[in-house]
Amino acid sequence: MLSRHEDAAACRLRAIGIQHDIGDRTGEAGSWNNLSRSYVGLGRLKDAFEALGRALSIQEDAEDTYGLGQTYASYGEAHLAAGNAAEAAENLRRSLELTRRRDDQVGAAWALTLLGDAVDLGGERAAARRHWQEALDIYTRAGDSRAKALRVRLASPITPLKVRQQAHSTLS
Repeated sequence: MLSRHEDAAACRLRAIGIQHDIGDRTGEAGSWNNLSRSYVGLGRLKDAFEALGRALSIQEDAEDTYGLGQTYASYGEAHLAAGNAAEAAENLRRSLELTRRRDDQVGAAWALTLLGDAVDLGGERAAARRHWQEALDIYTRAGDSRAKALRVRLASPITPLKVRQQAHSTLS
């Protein structure tokens, strides 16, 4: 799986260079955001946060609320990968606010899913379940396939954090 993340990172770096050269700042910011996700997959969290900082800077300058909503969600994911529950939740709440302001229902559902993961990591299982249920309701109304995974998650007595820990210990 690492080579897929490495391949994706290399492609995204090439895209960033091209987008920068042609002046596509919005595309460049999106590619920095996507690059961060590859870095998270590679365990290169410092690089992920640096890429997110670049995306955020461009998006703030452009007042790109759509891109900012995505980037704050990616910040949340990176903080989750680092085990930083409070920082993850803070960024995911920002993402949720921006996606709701734009009436981006599926974006809000994604932020709610991750926010549930963040508060669950912080020990707030009941709050996590409320966020997951709200995300499930949105995905179900939208006919989004992610509803199935949330149904499984809500039915499971094991938290996503424990699932990640079990998977990690199995791989170690």
